[in-house]
Amino acid sequence: MLKDLRVRQGLTRVELADRAGRSESGVEAIETLSRAPSLSYLEDVAAGLGYKPVVRLVPLKAPREP
Repeated sequence: MLKDLRVRQGLTRVELADRAGRSESGVEAIETLSRAPSLSYLEDVAAGLGYKPVVRLVPLKAPREP
């Protein structure tokens, strides 16, 4: 998903890394799924693309009705 957004915006990995204040190798690692990013890393890269990640908690099971 991040790679698709980057490519649609016409950015190279180096340009995105510069915008995000992160390394190009780190951007490559999360694009290729060879590394899971921390939330702060994801926030920086998403911001470099003009986005923000949203995390939400959902119950594992639906509650039983009485």
